[in-house]
Amino acid sequence: MVTAGVLVLGSSLLLPSLTDSIVAREQGVFAETAPLQSEKVSSKATAVSVATVFAKLYVPRFGARYVHAVAEGTSLNKVLNRVGIGHYQSTQMPGENGNFALAGHRAGNGGPFRLIDTFKDGDLAYVETADTWYTYRYLQTKVVKPSAIGVIYPRPVGLTASSQADSFLTLTSCTPIHVNTDRIVAWFELVEQHSKQEGPPAKLSWVKK
Repeated sequence: MVTAGVLVLGSSLLLPSLTDSIVAREQGVFAETAPLQSEKVSSKATAVSVATVFAKLYVPRFGARYVHAVAEGTSLNKVLNRVGIGHYQSTQMPGENGNFALAGHRAGNGGPFRLIDTFKDGDLAYVETADTWYTYRYLQTKVVKPSAIGVIYPRPVGLTASSQADSFLTLTSCTPIHVNTDRIVAWFELVEQHSKQEGPPAKLSWVKK
């Protein structure tokens, strides 16, 4: 969701780091057991209501067992300050041609995207839905102004890394931490997908089938 042509996240609550750690741990426990709504919806459908958890995001760069629930919408009160990570409703769903774009705080409310500035070439991120696993490979990071809404377009504006993909994952957050004057964006390209019946990706061997 883009409000008045501005990427969301400008109002994160500045909680103490200890509280952030506690909230992050609670959100991680929730993510491991949260039921997922079927992904068999399109970005043009209304089947997924705001705050409904329909996916899980796994980012090894953020921690060996990092997993976080993804809910529909980017409402601060209903999604970002509660679940932690929200899906921009104007963007596509996982695996669709276009851009599956997500928002999350770097500080406060668990800070699920605190380490968004640490990605390196070769890093992978994984998205789990009700019946499919998606593997995305890191492409590029960029710092932009809040008005740069093109970064979540189906073909992201500002992405200069070489990619032949038609399906992208975009993570967005505020930066610098606690200042929030700009937005930081990390782009990924879809490189593989398979049925959940085949089990989780090999690098997520700790995830229950």
